[in-house]
Amino acid sequence: SMAPDYLPGDKIVVDASLVPKPGSLVIAQEVQHGEARTTFKKYRVIGVNEFGVDIVELVPLNPDFPTYNSTQIEISIIGVVVQHSRDIIH
Repeated sequence: SMAPDYLPGDKIVVDASLVPKPGSLVIAQEVQHGEARTTFKKYRVIGVNEFGVDIVELVPLNPDFPTYNSTQIEISIIGVVVQHSRDIIH
């Protein structure tokens, strides 16, 4: 869902101590229909609910994949991506 910027085999470093900001790339857990999955997406704040909690979307870089919305599914941020690398194969 993050191709072509991030490809299978790429390495990312995640800092679990950071709080995401709008536009951060994050590793998150999303729960749908009682099933938890880990996902890698862009973090977008789209509003604030009546309790003052941010309403967020997890957005893929590839538009062929779904966007997850915190008003529709449970989202927990695991960490913020702080580094990305790719091996060069000759």
